[in-house]
Amino acid sequence: LVTKNYCQLFQNYSGASDKVEEIVTHLQNELIKRKGKLSAGIALWKKFKQVENYIKQLGADVEILFVNGSVNIGALNSIESNILELEKKFGDYLDSESLWIKLFSFLRFVREKRATRLKQIFRGCVVDHQSIDFFKVSSLINFFDERLSLIKAVKGMSDAWVSWKNYNSIVGNPPVNDQEIKQRKNQFCYDELEVSIKNEMFYLAVHYWEGRWIIETEKAMEDKLDKKGMPDTLWRFQRLAMLTPCFVSTFYMTPKFFSYFKFLKKLTTKNIFERPPLLESIDLLIVDEAGQVSPEVGAATFALAKRAIVVGDVKQIEPVWNVPSKVDHANLHRFGLISAKADRAGIQHLHDRGFLGSSGSIMMLAQKSSCFQLSSKSDRGMLLTEHRRCFDEIIEYCNKLAYGGLLEPLKGKAKNILFEPMKFIPVDGESVSLNSSRANQTEAAEIAKWLKTNSSEIISHYQEKENIEAKKDKRPANNIGLGDIVGIITPFTSQKLTIRAALKNHGINVNGLTIGTVHSLQGAERSIILFSSVYGKNNIGGGYFFDRGVNMLNVAVSRAKDNFIVFGCPDVFEGNNGTPSSMLFKHINKTKTSAILNNKK
Repeated sequence: LVTKNYCQLFQNYSGASDKVEEIVTHLQNELIKRKGKLSAGIALWKKFKQVENYIKQLGADVEILFVNGSVNIGALNSIESNILELEKKFGDYLDSESLWIKLFSFLRFVREKRATRLKQIFRGCVVDHQSIDFFKVSSLINFFDERLSLIKAVKGMSDAWVSWKNYNSIVGNPPVNDQEIKQRKNQFCYDELEVSIKNEMFYLAVHYWEGRWIIETEKAMEDKLDKKGMPDTLWRFQRLAMLTPCFVSTFYMTPKFFSYFKFLKKLTTKNIFERPPLLESIDLLIVDEAGQVSPEVGAATFALAKRAIVVGDVKQIEPVWNVPSKVDHANLHRFGLISAKADRAGIQHLHDRGFLGSSGSIMMLAQKSSCFQLSSKSDRGMLLTEHRRCFDEIIEYCNKLAYGGLLEPLKGKAKNILFEPMKFIPVDGESVSLNSSRANQTEAAEIAKWLKTNSSEIISHYQEKENIEAKKDKRPANNIGLGDIVGIITPFTSQKLTIRAALKNHGINVNGLTIGTVHSLQGAERSIILFSSVYGKNNIGGGYFFDRGVNMLNVAVSRAKDNFIVFGCPDVFEGNNGTPSSMLFKHINKTKTSAILNNKK
């Protein structure tokens, strides 16, 4: 049923609503069946997770009875046989006990004699029995009842979970904890479900909603009027969502999309309408790169949504703020949010929480609203701690600069690369002011020379890696170009143009090659990043653009997967201790020293 071509079926029955509804009902029933399978599996797994606690209550060794996420049924049967045998011996003893002992069991010495005999019977018990009061027959009866009941429960939970897995062709279990996920030694149940039941459900759901869309669109076509009131506009979006549940938009355009026409009054020549927003019409608003969105641009859109997931990083590229701080402060005072225009405490309070249009961001606002915090060192909100893009030597700098050591580098130490993972190439040149920006022709020429010298080797090296990966994946290899490997970034737009001209002068094809400011690679990556710092020996001792915060160098360095290579004046980076640039220079030298020492070993 799942492999049927429902698209063809719907085409065959186009216009025959009763047939389409019949197929839709069938699809819905199939979905319900598979949902029942998943729900049953979830319930059984929740019960099965209690097995370890039951084994501990049984008083047996967990490491023997619970191996690699499975119950050792053989060992459990052996324990059950042992307990049943002890129960029989206990019963036989009570049957053989003399009448006089039974009559005078209230006497201490008689009870002690019975307890001694019973303890002897339990010397062969394979589970912990310290909780038994051998002076009370009822305590022993409870022991047997409880232990046999626990064994029965463990067997039942194991049999039910194993049966469900076998019936659905599942081998693995879900991960028990985060550590198991990180180690990733076994295939998880979730991985298998993605290509079995859940894959079938996705296929069925796509065509279920396709059928629903056909039915509802045919109904809408019967009414030839293009209604734009709130109910009809909402229903139009809901119909579209049957085919594509995710709508992508900018913050600037979203309010226009999610609005409707409302009649106000009728004039002699025309009708007057307004465009109110469709409040809470979006089920889930997902904001990407929220650290780059200023509050006044994005905040209003949240009124259109019921829930929101906000993703971003305030330690990367900041918003382009278009509201001057003086205007911002004047508006705060005008609307009573601060007591006076010079209310520094009130302004600072709003600044720290990201509310200001001259300094805040949607990401900052979301973080202050979140009730979750990873640790006292981190900001509020969930933090993606695992880092897999860069070699450890590269991301170590960002970890120290911006994240307080909270990142977990998982790619490992640098290997199989052409150059040092972190490298500084000194350039003896001067920068010039150019169109309210800055450029350094000497540095641009050095980058062009370096790329001219190494481009063939770089392309050959990465083409070989691609060929190996393609063979492993059993697919044709892609042709690798310089633009797929190298990215050139700089703090200044004028330097971008200068570098591009220098590359052309050296015969390097710049088509497809990313050359730009740090913003051009936000959210992207390259194997090799060349960083043109621009500042020359005529700028030593001044304030540098990339030292105004951690953001620029954090983004620049973390774009590099294999190599981050800086072209610049060493004296610019060596000064101003504690700045991001001086920390970068020290880190590069430290990384270089470590590599030399490791090679000597």
